[in-house]
Amino acid sequence: MGKLDGKVVNVTGASQGIGTKIARVFAGEGGKVVVAARTLHEGAQPFAGSLEKTVEGIPAPGGEATAVAVNVSEPAECEHLVQAARAAYDRLQ
Repeated sequence: MGKLDGKVVNVTGASQGIGTKIARVFAGEGGKVVVAARTLHEGAQPFAGSLEKTVEGIPAPGGEATAVAVNVSEPAECEHLVQAARAAYDRLQ
């Protein structure tokens, strides 16, 4: 049993670096993870990393994640992120 079993969490900045690592740890603890950043696909930005790669690296079995491309500096996009989490997992907690 993981520390986050039954929980849904958002991880922003999850296309690379520490955000990717946090998403993988949370999923490994049983959380359903909504990963968010501006870069959905590899090569869309000049730097390495993407939400697709983060989701591919979520540990199995039991790890679960969905990706949402957003710019969290925009309030409307933050609302979109919350709604996407609710649509994917029926809640955010």
